[in-house]
Amino acid sequence: MNNHIPVNLGIKSDGAPLICDLYTEKNILITQNTGAAGGVDLLDSVIESLTTKFNAQQCQMVIISPNGVDHTKWQALPHLVHPIITLADKKDWNINSLKQQVQEIKNRHSILRQKSNTQFIPRIIIISEFYPFTTYDKYVAQKHIESITKYGPDVNVYLVLRTVHISEKTFTDIQKLFPTRIAFRAVSKSDSIHMLGIDGAEHLATYDTALFCNKTNTPVKFKVNFTI
Repeated sequence: MNNHIPVNLGIKSDGAPLICDLYTEKNILITQNTGAAGGVDLLDSVIESLTTKFNAQQCQMVIISPNGVDHTKWQALPHLVHPIITLADKKDWNINSLKQQVQEIKNRHSILRQKSNTQFIPRIIIISEFYPFTTYDKYVAQKHIESITKYGPDVNVYLVLRTVHISEKTFTDIQKLFPTRIAFRAVSKSDSIHMLGIDGAEHLATYDTALFCNKTNTPVKFKVNFTI
């Protein structure tokens, strides 16, 4: 297995790149308020970083984009397990698209039980918006997300999840699955705590700046630098 899966998230306040190792962080939650910008560019930066560092034999990707617009520039990537999943893909959308990834994780664990030294190609699942899943069946969706975040990293499957709806109703039990979080500008201190686990995001001045926080609980301010 790859022992490092570095992702360039952006530029820190001191001018140095902010590198996040998915192998260490396991999964990432990106939160922002409805109508805010920056999250899609950050996901594009993650995709660009991974596909620059790894070829298709070294890294697999699954991109789920509800609106069918975000990330279309990546449609021809050889890293994709299948074409970008959108709302128009009725048979794959909502719960089924998550269920497929859970099944992949189960298959890998089954193989690992038979052959403990199996090395799996890393698979990074990118979900550009979680809210549509909750309109179908919130609790089933959360159960699948929990399975992916809990059992995926052991077989080299990682999740980068973005949501722009951060109400208590939508966000129930999701935060605890992601010790590593990124928050864009919050409207209040309490909103920042809800998004990130700590305050500070309410002080961000521009749409393309965010706070990164992991298990150390030391927030790092950075600016998204996606350029394509």
